[in-house]
Amino acid sequence: MPAHAILITYRDMEKQMSELVKKATLKYTSFKQLYFDSGYQLSFSLRYVVDRIPKKDKLKIYISGHGGTGIQYITAEDRVRKQTVGDLAVLLADGLINRATSMGDSANTEVNMASCLFGRISSAGLAECPAVRLHAALATKEVYVDLVARTEYVAAKDIGRVTMSLRHRNIDQLKIDKLVREGRKDELTYEDLATVRSWVRQKTKFTKVRCTYRSGAPVVLIRDYDKGGDVHINSDSTEGRRILWADSVINELVEYITPPSGQTKVTDARHKILYRTVEVYDEMRDPDALFKLLRALDLKSEIATHSETAGLIKKLLSAYPSEGRLKVAGTLIENFKNWF
Repeated sequence: MPAHAILITYRDMEKQMSELVKKATLKYTSFKQLYFDSGYQLSFSLRYVVDRIPKKDKLKIYISGHGGTGIQYITAEDRVRKQTVGDLAVLLADGLINRATSMGDSANTEVNMASCLFGRISSAGLAECPAVRLHAALATKEVYVDLVARTEYVAAKDIGRVTMSLRHRNIDQLKIDKLVREGRKDELTYEDLATVRSWVRQKTKFTKVRCTYRSGAPVVLIRDYDKGGDVHINSDSTEGRRILWADSVINELVEYITPPSGQTKVTDARHKILYRTVEVYDEMRDPDALFKLLRALDLKSEIATHSETAGLIKKLLSAYPSEGRLKVAGTLIENFKNWF
């Protein structure tokens, strides 16, 4: 089946998107580039391009911009200009109004958010996930797509788009950022550079979500690369909710142990223990193992005798999902009817 692609980004991000553009030009039957810089004309340009693609053909719309955990917008490279979830919903609804009209055919039109952390939850859970909110906002406008987003930092490399964990980006990168900022890149050792290269991974389990539809209802699926094929876990299942819990745990632990301004590494003894916990999860990507690690830390004297750290661990453990199911997507769609 012929496939087509469109990239929507800011002009100051063109260099970062060069790898995607090169591959998409070769891969797809047709590939177009559009820019947020075009202002109100963008929606007309998008609909013009979309309406000329046969509905039976697959279409993938890449949207590029800088994102963040629980942040309801993406920005240009200058970090000033932005597109909110509402802005994106209006743009896509206008552009896809004649195409994405059926839940059953949502997979035929994919919106792929090439933006860091757009699929990551905040501590509030899926209700605050930008990807889930955008998918729900489109549904209220009767525009039905599959929406794919990453839960980690995204970088473009020759091998394709790769992911970098919060630990690497928020903590391990501090030394390198400081040397670059001070014009001391020559002090970076071979080991430093080798370590940086080891951070990026192309297919890390549980780092990509797909918002789609099953049996006429919205669902959020979590990609599990380890099981091969196109295997996803329903976020509404116990396993899925535990994966989301693990993301929220890592959010809080990384925020808690990130060194204060001016420092480039974790030095506090308790924080080093928590850093190692995050490191183990990054390697294993096993929520149940993370729960067991935290439970062991809860009994560790260095942690238990420090009220603030012990309180954080107890809070995280208490949020661990037990058996059962949690419905959020339908409620989100109802809420969005009052937003637009």
